[in-house]
Amino acid sequence: MGLRTTGGRPFPWLELAWPEPVTLGRIEVIADDDVNEDLINLHHHRTPFDTLPTLLRDYRVEALDTEGTWRVIARAAQNRRRRETHTPTEQVTTSAIRVVVEATNGAASAHIVAVRAYE
Repeated sequence: MGLRTTGGRPFPWLELAWPEPVTLGRIEVIADDDVNEDLINLHHHRTPFDTLPTLLRDYRVEALDTEGTWRVIARAAQNRRRRETHTPTEQVTTSAIRVVVEATNGAASAHIVAVRAYE
């Protein structure tokens, strides 16, 4: 995990790298849905939020191309789900991908449980 500054604002990112280029056809991003949160679903008790704050709201998936440039291959906006599957329009050959978190649903830090990459 690292920090990247864009427009003066730091974006946390998580990178996966391979020693040799791989061809990917699907990427899954699994966020933290805070299993320790006490969710009350009774109609007279409500949680103070509609979406779990730890879920990633806005993020992008980037792949490193052969020239060493990071290219956006998938994007999520206004996400409310724990697991998001991204299937690029074309298979991507790369030696690294990263998930760059632009916003959460309220948490002060980004929480990623897993990133899975498939052929």
